Formats: sequence, structure tokens, C-alpha cells
Amino acid sequence: MHSYNYNEGHQDFKNLVSQYEKMLAQGVIAFLEIESFEHIIDYYEQEHELQKALEVVGHAIAQHTYSATFYIRKAQLLIEDARFVEAAKALDLAFIYEPSNLDILLTKTDMYMHKLEPEKALEVLSEAKALADEGDMDDIYILEATVYETQGNYTKAFKMLQKAILSDPFNELALSRMWMNMELAELYKEGIKFHLKIIDEAPYSHWAWFNLGHAYAQLDQLEKAIEAYDYAIVINDKFEYAYRDCINCLFGMGEYKQALNYVNDYIEHFDPDAEILTVAGECYESLEQFIKAREYYVKALKIDDLDGRVYYRLGVCYAHEGQWGSAREMFESAHKADRKNEEFCIALAEACNQLDDLESAHTHYHKALEIAPELVSSWINYLEFLIDEESYAFALDILIDAEEHCGDDLDLTYAKAAILLESGARQDGLLVLADALDQDAAACKVLFQIAPDMKEDLEVLQFIIDHQGLE
Repeated sequence: MHSYNYNEGHQDFKNLVSQYEKMLAQGVIAFLEIESFEHIIDYYEQEHELQKALEVVGHAIAQHTYSATFYIRKAQLLIEDARFVEAAKALDLAFIYEPSNLDILLTKTDMYMHKLEPEKALEVLSEAKALADEGDMDDIYILEATVYETQGNYTKAFKMLQKAILSDPFNELALSRMWMNMELAELYKEGIKFHLKIIDEAPYSHWAWFNLGHAYAQLDQLEKAIEAYDYAIVINDKFEYAYRDCINCLFGMGEYKQALNYVNDYIEHFDPDAEILTVAGECYESLEQFIKAREYYVKALKIDDLDGRVYYRLGVCYAHEGQWGSAREMFESAHKADRKNEEFCIALAEACNQLDDLESAHTHYHKALEIAPELVSSWINYLEFLIDEESYAFALDILIDAEEHCGDDLDLTYAKAAILLESGARQDGLLVLADALDQDAAACKVLFQIAPDMKEDLEVLQFIIDHQGLE
């Protein structure tokens, strides 16, 4: 298959293209070597000037009529342009001049894949295997994996990539695609076993270490994942994916200071995007360094608001600092960026509540419930607000709606107990509380979340203790 390594001598190729275009303007194309034509075709293809590339192929065929190379290149370009009938004819001509050229079959496979005919593509690859020598097999396995990917058969794609990597442990194309198939097929244990084997053979394969880290991370073995990502970074300190995933693992473990060290290393090597700057902000936020967190969020906003998430995090910082006016502004911006995000609506409702704009608070809670009525947490937040308002009758009506959407959820049972107890219906409240405690006494923290006053209610506290003692 053709390659696109012209970047190393990009200026030389531009000079070659310039000479070609001068000849074209004069109407006479002097004889050019095969390699020169290939460079010119590569240049135009990389510049997405497909028709110009095809014109060059035409001149190349005129000068090198018996070379299969340019018929294959013509077919490849025509496939990109979805001109499959012409591409097939070009491949037929290539076969006449060089029937043993493996690229003919590989290009034909590519054509069938573009035509969404994977079964025919697999048939051609079977022919290719019979023709190929050992050094070509990894390319065939990768193509076969690609066909299986188009069919959604990620397990078979995973197995083909394994074969490609066993053929060449440093095959970056196969290694770079392995993690995706490993994830889609959920073959993490198999992936760990395989990559450990590859690392034994090729310990300096940064992609093998990265894939190993990814598999560990998906199995929630974060310490092992971080160790694997570290090796990938030591081998290749420009390996961006490893930095990003390592930072996410450290954040997930609550190792915020260490995550920030990796963020700083990342910024030394790469231009940070909004995602990385936001993660840095979240680390500082988790460390309760809210001013520093806001600095990073503001930097992130200059690049991208991430569908309102950056505004939301800024609002959270202001809320922690008790700056509810600023928090409301940020939550409003987040909501404008993504009006289908119930979390933004709830945050905005809470800010409105803190600013005594109760009507707006009601409105935004209702929006959250409209967006995601199946989320128990959204109903709990609203019920907590209604209890604070002492709107007990309305809270019980809302609870009925919640049960219709969420079913028989234990958190809602504790919520009902809280509403009844707070409203003064003590006996009914204790009966409901007993029912909830029978189901899961450890979940009673929901009661204290919804009605914090219950923490000081000696009767309720004793009731819970007594009930637990009966179990």
C-alpha cells in the first residue's frame, strides 16, 4: 500500500510539484521517474486535491504504461472519490501487468470496504494470504481487523490485531487500534495477558504499555494502570494519550497533587486544551483552592466551554465561596450552553434559592425533572428544597410523581419519612421510616440529607438505634 512520508522532504516535493506545474502550463510533460510521479501524487493527495492527483496518474501511466504501480494508485484515488467501477477497471489492468502484486488485492479489499461489502472484502483477503510472504502478513491482519470492525465484530478484530502485533511487536498501527477493540469487546483480562506477553518481547513498546494501562484502568485497577502509563511516558515523553489517561486515573483515585504534577509535565510538552485545563481546575477545586481552580477554568474558557461544563465548575467554586450572585451567573451560562443538562438546572435552582428567588428556583427544579424524570437524585433535590420551604403537602404530591417515574425506590421512601416527620405527622413518619430501615438501615443517611434537622431530633435518632438493635 502507498505511504505518505513525503513530509520529511516537503520542500523538495513542493519544488518538484512546482516544476511539474510549469511543464503542465507549457503543455509538455518531460519524462519523470516513477518515484518522482509518486511524490507528486502524494503531495496532491495530502493537499486533498484529488483531481490533480488523478491527472498526474494519467501522465504517469502514459510514460510508464506497463507499471502496475500507477494503475493501483489510480484505483486508490478513485476509491476515495467513490468511483468504484473505474477503480475496478484500473485494478484489472494492474493485474494484467503484475498479477502477483499484493497491493492489487489489498486495494480491492479497501474498495469492498468502501462499498460496505465486508464479506467480499474477507474473500479477497483470503486470496491475499495465499499470495503474501511472512513480512506482509501484519498488513493483511490489520486490514482484516478493519473489516471485522465495520461488521461490529470487535472480538475477531481484536484477534486479528493480536496476530499483527505478534508478527511485529512494534507495529504502531495495530497497537494503536488495539485499545479501542479491547474496550468495545470488553476483553480487558485478555488484553492484559496479551500485552504483558508483548512487553516481555518488546519492553520498549510505549503503545503496549499504554494498552496495558488502559486495560487495568477499565478494570478499576488504577494503581497498576498508572504504573503502566508511567512506563509509556518514560519510553516516549511525547506520548500525549498516556499523560491524559494517567491524569484521569490519578484524579479518579483522589491523588490531586500528583495529578497536577502530570498536568504540569503535560503543559511542558503540549499545548493544553480546555479538557486538561479543566481537570487541573477540578484538582485545585478538590483541594479547596478555589481561587487557583478558577484561574484554570478561566484559561479553559478562552479555548472552549465544553458544552457549559467549565461555566458550571466556575459556578461550583463561587458557591463554595458563598458568592451566590456570581455562582448564579455561571450556572446561567452553563444552562444556556446546554439546556438539556439537568445538573446545570439543579445548580441554578440552588443558587436562586440561596438568593431568595424562590419562583426561579421552582422553575429550574421543574426543568431538571422534565429533562431527566428517571433520576431519583433530581427528585430528592427538589423535595429537600420543598421541605426547607415547609411546603409539605406539595412535597407529598411531588413524591407521588417521583414514584411514578422512578418506581419503588428506597431513597424516595426515606424522603417520604422525612416529609411526614418534618410536617408533624410523627406517627405516620415513623412507620414509613421503619419500613425504610427494614429494607436498608445504612441508607438512612438520605433522611438526614433531605431533612438535616433530623440529626438533632432525639426521638428519631433513638427510633433508628432501637430499630437497628432489633435486627
